[in-house]
Amino acid sequence: MKTGPFYFLQAQAGGNMAEGAWGSAKGYTDARTEHFAVREKVGLIDFSSMGNLDIKGRDAKDALQRICVNDMDKLTVGKVLYTTVVNAEGGILDDTTVYMLADGHYMMVTSTAKRFATLKYLLDHARGKDVFVTDITGGTGIMCLQGPASVGLINSIADSPIDELKYFFFKKLKIAGNEVLVSRTGFTGSRGYELFVSGEDCFEVWKAVLGAGGEFGLQLCGSQVAAATLPLEKGYLSGRELTESSNPFELGLGWTVALDKAVPCVANDALKKIKERGPANRLVGFVMPDKAMTVANGTPVTSGGAEIGRVTSAAFGWYLDRFIGMAYIRSEYAALGGSITVASAGGPVDVEIVDKVFFDPERKQL
Repeated sequence: MKTGPFYFLQAQAGGNMAEGAWGSAKGYTDARTEHFAVREKVGLIDFSSMGNLDIKGRDAKDALQRICVNDMDKLTVGKVLYTTVVNAEGGILDDTTVYMLADGHYMMVTSTAKRFATLKYLLDHARGKDVFVTDITGGTGIMCLQGPASVGLINSIADSPIDELKYFFFKKLKIAGNEVLVSRTGFTGSRGYELFVSGEDCFEVWKAVLGAGGEFGLQLCGSQVAAATLPLEKGYLSGRELTESSNPFELGLGWTVALDKAVPCVANDALKKIKERGPANRLVGFVMPDKAMTVANGTPVTSGGAEIGRVTSAAFGWYLDRFIGMAYIRSEYAALGGSITVASAGGPVDVEIVDKVFFDPERKQL
């Protein structure tokens, strides 16, 4: 089991520690409390298990262009770009964020599960070029402060304010005398920040955050909300949606695909064909009609008795006070307002197809 630099601090703080490929806190209290802390005040989430790759060199940008669907030319120093990494057929290997640290110098943050696969894929496309890739995951702590009070909390302990930091931009500052990269990004759907901290400084930064947190209603949060209910309410994707059998257009990520960039992605031709003919499948949202009804990940979705897809992610949506989910289904059945049938624990249930962004579709909370 791998452990990040905040692991023992989480345990000391009373976290219900879960074991797996990575050890982390499943939770500190009940899911509803932690969920609404992020929606209404501020929650602290450790996500140091995400992959962290340092990429530099004359050909660094070109290597990223080859494996990513988005256009690295959109980046300037201090800006962050969301993208997917795809194979030659357009199938999704991972979703990542790319940070431009300086000319020819980038940081890529990968998902936890796909870290090594993405690293290998990047190295394959960097071979023979002026690119130097270093996996700095083990030496970096990623502390996520998410919620409307996160800006006030960080301002109270940092050596410079972050009020003017725009969404998907970052800056370096000092907390408790330690340099921290603060990025206005996150995976909860609430305004928040991701703090990248050198492993040796994590204890002092953690202590500073907890010391000031009481004034802002800080709640420690675990994976029971961080990896489930919070991102699902916002329609953010997980490894259950992001697979090599899906592509960006099917998952509603067509806005990230740049088909005319100077250095084309390896899947450029395949993605052009998918866009021209239209995606074969779509990712849609649904809400269970009764508060007591549940549905499990991976269960089949039908229409008129015929199987048309599967539920990918489902959980209780605290904001809607109903069980919610996303389903990957054939495009001809995916119109908003249409009806599909999911296999609930109590039997088949007809549900209406809705937008998969259940919380803050206008993005006012980011």
